[in-house]
Amino acid sequence: CAGRHLFRWLTGTVRRGDPEKSDDTQPQDRQAVRHAKREIMSDQLNFPVITMPNGKQYHESAEDFQRAFHQCDAKFRWLGGGIGAGKSAASTVEALFHSWTYPNNYGFILRKTFPELRLSAIKDFYEICPDWMIVEDNRQEHWVDVYNHVGYKYYKEFYADMKNKKITKRDYLRGLREIRGTSRIEFISFEGTEAAEKKFRSANIGWYMVEQAEECGDSTLYDRLNERMRRVPSARQAWFISNPDGRDWLWDIFHPDSPTKRENHEMFEVELSDNDANLPDDFHETLKQTYSDEDYARLVEGSFDIATGSVFPEFSFDMHVIPHFDPPEFWDKCLTLDHGLNNPTGAVHIAKLPTGEVYIYTEYYEKNKLVAHHAAALKPTITPEHRVFTIDPTCVNREPISGATVIGEYARAGIPFMPGVKDVVVGINRIKEYMEFDEERINPFTKEKGSTRFFVSDRCPILIRQLQRLKWETVKTNRGAQNLHEKVRKFFDHLFDALRWGMVAFTPHLSQRSYVPGSQTRRSPVKAKEHEFLNKDGEFSIEKIIKESAKLTRNSRAASWR
Repeated sequence: CAGRHLFRWLTGTVRRGDPEKSDDTQPQDRQAVRHAKREIMSDQLNFPVITMPNGKQYHESAEDFQRAFHQCDAKFRWLGGGIGAGKSAASTVEALFHSWTYPNNYGFILRKTFPELRLSAIKDFYEICPDWMIVEDNRQEHWVDVYNHVGYKYYKEFYADMKNKKITKRDYLRGLREIRGTSRIEFISFEGTEAAEKKFRSANIGWYMVEQAEECGDSTLYDRLNERMRRVPSARQAWFISNPDGRDWLWDIFHPDSPTKRENHEMFEVELSDNDANLPDDFHETLKQTYSDEDYARLVEGSFDIATGSVFPEFSFDMHVIPHFDPPEFWDKCLTLDHGLNNPTGAVHIAKLPTGEVYIYTEYYEKNKLVAHHAAALKPTITPEHRVFTIDPTCVNREPISGATVIGEYARAGIPFMPGVKDVVVGINRIKEYMEFDEERINPFTKEKGSTRFFVSDRCPILIRQLQRLKWETVKTNRGAQNLHEKVRKFFDHLFDALRWGMVAFTPHLSQRSYVPGSQTRRSPVKAKEHEFLNKDGEFSIEKIIKESAKLTRNSRAASWR
């Protein structure tokens, strides 16, 4: 396939054409249709010499990982690693090769925004692509037509006639398109709404490349573009370039250690040291002085254990995730839920160990289902040991006409939810307290010294991914320097929301040494003692609490009038 042909070019086994030094001894172009891909015969490919901005020829100076990347036949490839390693150069050459090999090919080069695209992918393309190879480009609409190997033969035949004005440029271009002698490359941003993604639906592409693919957030763009990759003849391949950003969606489908790695998806892990020959001598040292230890590990050494802007950088798969087991009956439990209709409804079960740790042992995640469906699915999982039931605090909002509430719908279905705490930072703080590693604490499962108080079952993969990927909202810099936002990015966070409500309601603050009822504190307006709220059976009496509350309300109103 195309990857093998480019590898032969890199190793010198395929002749490399040069329009300035053309001769009649080069083999004639021949096309062979093989399988559905209509592979191109290797002896007809005269791929041009690519001269890099540093003056070196790419086929001679390519690094080992670049050669392996071009040689790979996988349908999807991922170049993931540190900055400055040569990922963009390899991906741009790959784009030129697909455009050269398959007549009338059409492909996308994508990044999140056009300003980023202009400063990276477009700039790299015009620096690497030979000038003679560009037939026509439109900087306003962000596309460029380049010669393929069929058009190159036409170029050699009519170049002198066009130069001597024996044929007009218009007729020359018309003939070039009639023989399918050009391939188009389009530069596209993927930022915008879901409606903006419809621009891909009319395309029929043979390849695509996504730069800084970690900015996609999830695999939606990947899914949309794969729907359009059906051009024949073409290799129908795609490749992604990114810096490490924790165990994100790319890690899920490409990394060899991922339990959800997909077939025909190959990863090429790259470090800055792989490209030392093309970098300044002091580049490593400059980055070491510039970056924090976490950023240096991520952006230079290519570590996938750290995500930029992570809300829970302390979360560790090895430390916090344990093999699943059903908690004993005598452990107290909590069910907490984030309700949604268009968005998913997420729920988790939390168990509290007698030694004070928490164990999240079950998750529930459904979309486009009604309250009755969720209640029917969750009620069989509720036990007499479930002491706390929390739900999204917005579920107490009443419908203006009927006065109905979501929390009321669940109550009628048999689940007595109470609204959770709205403040996000409070919930994050509680989770972080339990996630902290204590060197002196005995692990309740291994009985070894050194433990956390927060454990998650390995049967909660969605919650684990959300804890790993949850990020703080970024700050816009167009208004000058600003403090970081204490606000979480609202994306793929439904189980996290349920977890934070449950943790605040179900677990005590770790700095709390003893429980002092609010009725006995000095500043409390409640004059009654705690025992005055108890009935004859020693249980709290709702009637007495309401009566005392009404008395306080009357007293406060009288004080305000005075």
